[in-house]
Amino acid sequence: MAQQYQDRIKLLEDQEIDELYGLPRFDHDEQSYYFSLTQEEQDIANSHRTQENRVLFILQVDYFKAKTMFFSFEFNEVRNDVRHILRQYYPCPPISAWLSQFSGKPSMPSNRRFWRCTAIVLATQQSGPA
Repeated sequence: MAQQYQDRIKLLEDQEIDELYGLPRFDHDEQSYYFSLTQEEQDIANSHRTQENRVLFILQVDYFKAKTMFFSFEFNEVRNDVRHILRQYYPCPPISAWLSQFSGKPSMPSNRRFWRCTAIVLATQQSGPA
């Protein structure tokens, strides 16, 4: 199948495609900037029942702030961001234990409440306070 597309023009290199569409890769300063939550965002994150969903909510909202996209990922792929969130908002037993407990792909919440809350936060930020 790859040979089928061999004659097409290649406009972007793989690295450029990853920069545009791949998971954000934050350095420490960017983590501090993107993962600083408003009180409303903290309240919504804390309203989720499980810590896994709280962390997932923060990741999805802040990745959306950075790239205006939602991502599917495993917690191990975003280990540094998860560490930062846990240190900043949910001090708990050793972070490595938490990461090993949730080493696979986070179970994307299927309930409407999770996604409605995410959409409200993002819409409020894009349109500004009412």
